[in-house]
Amino acid sequence: MRKASIQAARKPKRGGAPNVLFVRASVEALPEALTGVADEITIHLPWGSLLAALVRPDPEVLSSIAALGRPGCRLRAVFGYSEASDPGEQARLELPALTAAHRAALRRAYQAAGFEGVALAPVERAELAALETSWARRLRFGQDRTYLGLVARRYQ
Repeated sequence: MRKASIQAARKPKRGGAPNVLFVRASVEALPEALTGVADEITIHLPWGSLLAALVRPDPEVLSSIAALGRPGCRLRAVFGYSEASDPGEQARLELPALTAAHRAALRRAYQAAGFEGVALAPVERAELAALETSWARRLRFGQDRTYLGLVARRYQ
């Protein structure tokens, strides 16, 4: 977070973001002071328990994420894994195949947690570079896996 903090501290004309807040906490134990403060929530390429919570999905974690947002807050997430590329991790985290049926279940779970307009769409490797993370740049040239983009809004 050091690099991002330095960039955020710059003047807005130089790419700074005076209203950015960095938090180091697990999604299961977010500070109450963050309730209802976000206009936008972005999750890029989660791994481990956060990935599992987003795609299995875990209603408690989804509700915790939703609680961060103000009404109308936009949620954007990009995640991906593959049985061929990540068999051990997929088994360890009990990650389901990203089938059409599972995508429909994801939509329902996100709606139940407080999101509307839930849309899931494939993300192409070339689009990963637009995420502007070093991990996304590495994955762009890595093994083939399915990436999904999820977009939703917090209920009004």
